[in-house]
Amino acid sequence: RVAFLPPAQRHAMELLRRGLQDVTAAATAAVEARRDAASGAGAPRGEKEKAAGGGEGKPLDAVLKGFKDLRAVLQPAAAAGANYLKGDDWGGTGRPRSAASAAPELAVPFGEAWAAYCAANPRLRDPRALPALTRRGVPPELRTAVWSHCLGVDAAAAAAAAAEALGAANARAPETSWGAEVARPAEEEEAGAAALAPEEPIGGRPEVTPERIPERASSAKAAATAPEELRETPRSTSARETPRSSSASPRGSEAGGRSEEAAMIGGAGLLPHRINELIEADVLRTFPSVQAFQATDGPNQLRRVLRTLAAGDPDLGYCQSLNFLAATFITVLGDESAAHLALRQLLVKLGTRCWYTDGMQQLRADTVVLEELIRERLPAVHAALRAHRFDLLFVSSKWFMCLFSTTLQDEALMRVWDVIMCDGIEAVFRVALAMFSLGAPGILGATAHDDLIFLFQDWQLSASPGEIIAAAYDPKAVGHISRAELAQRRRQAAMQVTKGDTRDAMFRNKCARGGVRAASMRTR
Repeated sequence: RVAFLPPAQRHAMELLRRGLQDVTAAATAAVEARRDAASGAGAPRGEKEKAAGGGEGKPLDAVLKGFKDLRAVLQPAAAAGANYLKGDDWGGTGRPRSAASAAPELAVPFGEAWAAYCAANPRLRDPRALPALTRRGVPPELRTAVWSHCLGVDAAAAAAAAAEALGAANARAPETSWGAEVARPAEEEEAGAAALAPEEPIGGRPEVTPERIPERASSAKAAATAPEELRETPRSTSARETPRSSSASPRGSEAGGRSEEAAMIGGAGLLPHRINELIEADVLRTFPSVQAFQATDGPNQLRRVLRTLAAGDPDLGYCQSLNFLAATFITVLGDESAAHLALRQLLVKLGTRCWYTDGMQQLRADTVVLEELIRERLPAVHAALRAHRFDLLFVSSKWFMCLFSTTLQDEALMRVWDVIMCDGIEAVFRVALAMFSLGAPGILGATAHDDLIFLFQDWQLSASPGEIIAAAYDPKAVGHISRAELAQRRRQAAMQVTKGDTRDAMFRNKCARGGVRAASMRTR
């Protein structure tokens, strides 16, 4: 197994092996010397101790000396291995390293390191080798292979997934799959009304969710101050049950219930008219100035990928922001079938499928986790946000749902997605914390709530892609984030959000039915 380790780790393992052999030999000699001395046989005790310990004194002195020598030679190797794992131009302190202090392993080109990783036995691969490579930055010519490897995407699996989604769409009868709304019990009607009603956020601050702003804006001022991405129909639409319009007009209900045949990957399938309209609107405004996306027939591929995704997963349906994720995959992978499977695999790997479903409970829960991490790691930034009563959901709904694709551009976005493909949800939180850390001067300089709104609407970082990744994995700025600890925090936050939603739904239902005063319900 040592043969498949990086050079620095192989060197450390060899030193460890030799040191343990020396210590074992010294310990064996010491035990034999003591045994001979106890039995009175063999050479005199002093000579035995000298032979075992290298001099006069206790026999175990040689063992202690061997361990000290072993630690002395292992510490430099361990430091070199740690620097190797931290990235290409980063020594672990947030500052670029000089060429003289760089680990010699980094001189190996990325292509050779990637080929050695792929050639190794999958069971014997170092789990830290691939994260180290992705933090160095994946070359554009190898990005397709690296992302496909991280998500388990291949041509056969992509074609099978697209065929399965198309078959599922065509297997549904028009009158039963997407058909007109059926009558529901009174309890379900009240639950649906409660789900469409405005929800009170955690902590009592006003909630800014992507699905509420277009239909719930009560004034022209609120609509004007909302970001462009949030003003243009950013709401989740489930393919199994289309949400009702706020106006509840017969025409809107008829449009939401009618199904039509639409072009998908590998053929045509049935899709609700309302979902098709939302997809068409989002395709037209997805990366209009990105030449790599537009030159490869990206809009048409994106249209088919989103339709196939909505038809194959009725519970998920379609939600705005999925268009940016699919467009990024199309730009890098260059194949619509691979992009469709990669998008499905990404939602599973990150555990973020509930970001795009009705209610967006997991997104609100992850916003709570992000706020806790900012409070712990960036207390000054957290104090400034609290002082202006700024709701982090305004930022997380834009950064998380699009995975920074509407905030970062070009190589910065690609470098961030490199680490997300490999490290998963941990990298998402790390990059978010890094962006808050790098943008701390602007946040601390804000004098009003509106200043923060405009700052995050037109978020511009002067940091280079390498500096963003370095800050994301800087132990002084971000610190250690355990995946197990992060998973536990997300579960606890999700439970908290679920309990809050249940309590608010009960409150609204009780108030609607009468008999219980609002203040009395709030105290329970």
